Amino acid sequence: MNSSLTPSERHELGNIAGAMIPAAPDLGMPAANDPRILADIERSIGRDLADVRTALARPLRGDINDWYAQGGTAARTLGRLVAGAYYRDDRVL
Repeated sequence: MNSSLTPSERHELGNIAGAMIPAAPDLGMPAANDPRILADIERSIGRDLADVRTALARPLRGDINDWYAQGGTAARTLGRLVAGAYYRDDRVL
């Protein structure tokens, strides 16, 4: 992983990604906090590291929709990275 996230940022990334896209076991779909998907998210951060860090500095407390709505550009950037990595995973499509 080359994103330079700290362990606490990685932990929060897992919390947020899993809340954004939860697993659908009945369909055999992983959550976005699946280890392979999280690794892809981290590899994809690149130039968005500052926005990702800003998003991860706001811990998820309560509803993901509230967190996302109040997060501005940083939350939208993280959401784009999460969705992109999720839909690249062979288990999803």
